[in-house]
Amino acid sequence: MKQIKVVVIFFLLVFSALFLKAQVKGIVLTGKVVTFEERSPIEGATIQVKGTRNVSGTMYDGMYAIEIKPGDSVLVFSFDGYETKELPIVEEKREYNVMLKVCRGERPFGGTLTLNNYCKTICRYEIMSYISLVI
Repeated sequence: MKQIKVVVIFFLLVFSALFLKAQVKGIVLTGKVVTFEERSPIEGATIQVKGTRNVSGTMYDGMYAIEIKPGDSVLVFSFDGYETKELPIVEEKREYNVMLKVCRGERPFGGTLTLNNYCKTICRYEIMSYISLVI
């Protein structure tokens, strides 16, 4: 009889913990990522909650959705060849539309290759150019 009570209490604790965990759902943020120059949608841009592994991407029309948890504070938007942009998460705001500028920083010819010189993102073409210069 005592074992049955222990098993019942154990299952009640497990189910109540699962129920409470299910209630702590995140908030879904949405928006659109476009180019600064032409205002055209960027397909395949990355949206990440800074400091976490929570990542999402944009669809063909530049639209995205990402779930955040309480305590998340910054969204990071990035795409190859474009400057990375960080936006603080505002509690009441649910839509973040972003324009990314083309990375136009100086290119470090000669010397040591530094990928993060003037832009946080560097074009794949530029990386391939540096590799071909080294070889």
